[in-house]
Amino acid sequence: MTEIVKEPTFRNKIHIFNDRFHAGELIADKLLEYKDEEDVYLIAIPAGGVPVAYILSKILNIPLDLAVTRKLHIPWNKEAGFGAISWNDAVFLNEPLITSLRLTREDIERCVAEEKTIIKKKTKNVQG
Repeated sequence: MTEIVKEPTFRNKIHIFNDRFHAGELIADKLLEYKDEEDVYLIAIPAGGVPVAYILSKILNIPLDLAVTRKLHIPWNKEAGFGAISWNDAVFLNEPLITSLRLTREDIERCVAEEKTIIKKKTKNVQG
């Protein structure tokens, strides 16, 4: 069973954490009931989630794995995205944004293909 743990005191605040490692420490304090549990797994999304998850994994003594994902970038703006793709080729699209940007299916398919290639390389490197 999947459980989402929420911390209301973190809502609507800025600058809660000094850095990602500090975030991991504070979040771990809220999850101590999971320490040393054999059926608990931690999945981190690179790159920002990995430092947080690393600390969580160490403090809680639970296994850590990665979920490699990539942003589907807007062709003329690599910093902005219209969707995402995961390590298992699941594609998530922001259809209203795609319509607003007038992206074609060819634009989308080209970006998906590019990001799939990058994910395959990254997961191959991680797996050895």
